[in-house]
Amino acid sequence: MESTKERINFYGDADFPDLLGRTFRFFSREFVNLVKILLVFVVPILLVNFWFSQKAGLQQILNEALIAMQKQDFSQLSTLFNRREIWVSYILSLLESVLMTSSIIAYIKLYIDEETGNFNLQSLWEQVKKYFFSVLGLQLLVGLVVLLGILLCILPGIYLLVVFFPAAPALILENNGIRSALARSFELTKGNWFTSFIALLAILLITVVGNVLTSSIFTIMFAAFGKGGAVESISQLAFNSVQLLISALSVIVSVALYASFVAQSKMQ
Repeated sequence: MESTKERINFYGDADFPDLLGRTFRFFSREFVNLVKILLVFVVPILLVNFWFSQKAGLQQILNEALIAMQKQDFSQLSTLFNRREIWVSYILSLLESVLMTSSIIAYIKLYIDEETGNFNLQSLWEQVKKYFFSVLGLQLLVGLVVLLGILLCILPGIYLLVVFFPAAPALILENNGIRSALARSFELTKGNWFTSFIALLAILLITVVGNVLTSSIFTIMFAAFGKGGAVESISQLAFNSVQLLISALSVIVSVALYASFVAQSKMQ
């Protein structure tokens, strides 16, 4: 895998517009390599999850639960969480997320460390194996803490989500453990919380725009070819692919944010 284009300096100090510009330049210049990484590390799990969801009828199960909750019938929630299909899909989704995060950040780590910009999938795989369980533990812990914060009062959950946004880059790029990565994330976001919050809002906006565009395309497809069967399956796969690229972009944003905060801390 080779990157010969002008290299992005992640550790340069930058205001928010420059930070986003740095993210999109890296995403566009390294797009082919990023797609290769996703195809190797993430897409196989995504396809298994997609197949399982279709086979188990998860969409119908979730729709029924949503309709029940809209009618103020929350008894479906306990039934929902007791279903094996939900937990299998959650585990597969978690694996997707961990592999996505570890492979993209490991790629950027090699991109930064290798002066020539030449490295291969084998060296990337070694990095992914090295950090896989640490990233898994980090995501589980952060997810639990943020969920508790949201259940308590919503605002603490939002605050912690923003604080922990650079935690995965801190773990991999600094070779930290989970505890040290969380502490480092707290340290870096101190005085930079609002910047991190705006970055998350930008990702949310990109996600909404991506969803609206893909939904519009699917509406046209359904009107032209009908809904159901192969058309619906292809549409769902395409939707998942768009979400995959947006997720990859959000990981790159977290790295750019982390690196910018590191550069700022060194200048103080």
